[in-house]
Amino acid sequence: MVADRIMELANGIGTDVAKDSLTPYYCAFLKDAESEVRTAAVGKLSEFCKILDSQTIISKIIPSLKDLQKD
Repeated sequence: MVADRIMELANGIGTDVAKDSLTPYYCAFLKDAESEVRTAAVGKLSEFCKILDSQTIISKIIPSLKDLQKD
């Protein structure tokens, strides 16, 4: 449920705080053992990346996505 509503949470706490606080959780959702969690996280990918800077996307999000290629 959190993976599905991560943008609501990010907007609630403010995008500046969300960048630092929620990125580790979002990356964990992309690697979760449950396919439903990974699917929900991927569904919010474009929205979540809008609040991140390019360096964070390259260093944290893209490596997490590489694991999903096999999914």
